[in-house]
Amino acid sequence: MDLHKLIIISPLYHSSFNHRFTFDDNDAKDIKKIIEKTREAGYVRMQINNNDYVIDDITEEEINSLSKEEIYSVGIVIDRIVVGKDKRARIADAIERAMDLSNGVVHIKASHGIIIKESFHTKFPACLLHGILFDFEVTPRHFSFNSHWGYCEECKGLGSKPTFSIDLAIKDSTKPLFDGALDTALHNMFSTHGKHYTDSLFRLLKRNGITKKDLYQTPFNELDKKVIDTVFFGGDYAIGNVITAWHSNNDVTSEDYSEWKDKSLGKFFVDEECSSCHGERLNEVMRAYTIQNKNISQVCAMTVEGAINFFCELPKLLTDRENTISKEAVKEINTRLSFLDKVGLNYLSLGRKYATLSGGEAQRIRLASQLGSKLTGVLYVLDEPTVGLHPRDTNHLLDTLKELRDLKNTLVIVEHDRDTMKAADNIIDMGPFAGAFGGEVVFEGKYDDILNSNNSLTGDYLSERKKVFEKTAVRNEETECIKLKNVSTNNLRNISVDIPLKKIVVVTGVSGSGKSSLIIDTLYPALKKRRLNQYSKFESAEIPSIVSDTILVDQISIVGSIRSTLVSYSKVFDKIRNIFAKTPAAKAKAFAAGRFSYNGKEGRCNICEGKGIRKIAMHFLSDMEIVCEACGGKRYNDETLSVRFKSLNIAEVLELTVDEAIEFFDFDKSITKTLSIMSEVGLGYIKLSQRLDTFSGGELQRLKLATELAKKQGDEHIVYILDEPTTGLHFDDVNKLLIALNKLVEKGHSVIIIEHNPDVIKAADYIIDLGLEGGTNGGEIIAKGTVEDILKMKKGYTWKYI
Repeated sequence: MDLHKLIIISPLYHSSFNHRFTFDDNDAKDIKKIIEKTREAGYVRMQINNNDYVIDDITEEEINSLSKEEIYSVGIVIDRIVVGKDKRARIADAIERAMDLSNGVVHIKASHGIIIKESFHTKFPACLLHGILFDFEVTPRHFSFNSHWGYCEECKGLGSKPTFSIDLAIKDSTKPLFDGALDTALHNMFSTHGKHYTDSLFRLLKRNGITKKDLYQTPFNELDKKVIDTVFFGGDYAIGNVITAWHSNNDVTSEDYSEWKDKSLGKFFVDEECSSCHGERLNEVMRAYTIQNKNISQVCAMTVEGAINFFCELPKLLTDRENTISKEAVKEINTRLSFLDKVGLNYLSLGRKYATLSGGEAQRIRLASQLGSKLTGVLYVLDEPTVGLHPRDTNHLLDTLKELRDLKNTLVIVEHDRDTMKAADNIIDMGPFAGAFGGEVVFEGKYDDILNSNNSLTGDYLSERKKVFEKTAVRNEETECIKLKNVSTNNLRNISVDIPLKKIVVVTGVSGSGKSSLIIDTLYPALKKRRLNQYSKFESAEIPSIVSDTILVDQISIVGSIRSTLVSYSKVFDKIRNIFAKTPAAKAKAFAAGRFSYNGKEGRCNICEGKGIRKIAMHFLSDMEIVCEACGGKRYNDETLSVRFKSLNIAEVLELTVDEAIEFFDFDKSITKTLSIMSEVGLGYIKLSQRLDTFSGGELQRLKLATELAKKQGDEHIVYILDEPTTGLHFDDVNKLLIALNKLVEKGHSVIIIEHNPDVIKAADYIIDLGLEGGTNGGEIIAKGTVEDILKMKKGYTWKYI
């Protein structure tokens, strides 16, 4: 009768594991040293490459023979036991001694007759299939890319690494590299850093057969690839490598950190996918943990909709034991995902970076978290929650808001959306106009009542007594087109599209359908003929020769400095200061134009340094701003304020609104031209001194647009790209904006707008409707053509709202 036998082995080394139990790689190869150490420790038997050896019987000849072999496993035989009930304590003791010797691992060979089974057992988590073993207890923090326990060592959990881009370094490829092709900021930084770097670069180039003619006379687009690679990546002193070194060494925690340098250098880098984790952010060990063949990074790459399906199906695929363990966690996950679905974010991937979300998306994520809290008696204040939402999705959001209200909460919503006003229990309409001409409650009551109000401008538009921009003419004539072929940026599905010029083109579709991917991430870089990000993927782009430039007008903040104001950004301040410098009082005191700048030391208030405010640091609270007690917020010292023009000093002029300034400077067209355009786009109520960091997203867009319109354009053909310009705009402001955009087209320019607002869509000459849904279910062109064409097709969702 065959008996069950066990051989209990303490593995010292095994090639299938990335973990070395006792010895390092070098020791594992020196079999003679291992045998001597094992003999000295008092053990009798060893297993080497799966063969059993009695240590004292191993001859010198056998040792030499083993030394020539490839060693793939070494273990100490702790005990050989015939299994029986009386051997339980002996087996347990042998296993414990084996694990102690090999840092928590035991190798067991079980035999019954001629049948032999082998197994490895560990105190700690291991994956024998992949040879992964680690000696610590796995906790939730190990699955976080924000923790050093779990993140990829290469990219530190970012999923990407900043990489120097030649495309961004070259501003004009038709010129020689060192005579106009290289970006000015980069050229200046490199040349001013020191003669040592410049001389080293030229020596490097000379050694590689590159002459000064290549750099100063040959156009960049005619240079050989070898020359370009040598200049930018040829060694420590190549331009690209120097910039990369400066960028990487400019650590925020360093005393030498320069925010200016960080921003200046940062524009020459694009984020490339990490070659180690391939964008999954976690290290290899954490990615080896899977549920239904998906690791946590792959689950986070799913959209909210995809994750809902995955976790709804998961209990059917798990065992009873696994379901018992995961039941509460899966239930909580499904609940939270359902909240995101309710607020119209089912197209977002769970791993989407927060910085890439629109303001509306970020706000709806916070709203979803509040739904889960089930709080009552809370006052919620929401600032335009429908931003970025297609009209189809607005009802889903309103249902969510009603659910919060029904939990006995109060919701105060700042909004211009018609459907939101209809759903409101009470409407408060402010006005009658903006800025100094507003600030009053012109109506309070129900939706039906505001329709009949004679005091409310909002009521005039809701009742259609006034209408937002009615087209007087349709631009049906055929024009040249920008042709994009096989675009696969982000979720776009190899689409090809023709975008007509000299028209207002509106790109619409539900949230996440691919509008920004097509226009911001693909068309804009193509028009700039430069790689501006890592997302653009398309086969070709045919751009008519008439296009001279493109301007992106988005909602990204222009600057964060409290010194930047409307008047300084628009360059009108330079002209106003020149006027003050020419006054008799200024000439008598020898004040130049710089004296009237609040950034100049001579003219500004030295207490607040020309800011008009002072920041008080509050421990454990946000900093507090107070009006400067010395100048009263005027920014200037008394001597500068003594100079007056038309009875006003410089501080009083800066307190004028745009409309008031137009009248005040009616004698100077160079000033009134810019200010008049601002007034036309609905910024007439804003003071000249208003800080840009206090502007709303919609105001910033209109300021950018007005500033561009004021520039001398000549015979140029400019493509203007606007990203949801109606954000924060009242019906009357939308009307003014559309009038301004139509004037642009009448001058021979092109306007491309990403928008959901039905009034803007109806005003378009050409519509491109993407969808059908968002995320992975979007990325296709559903319909394209004029408003009339879209209405006839009846495809998708947009046609129902226009």
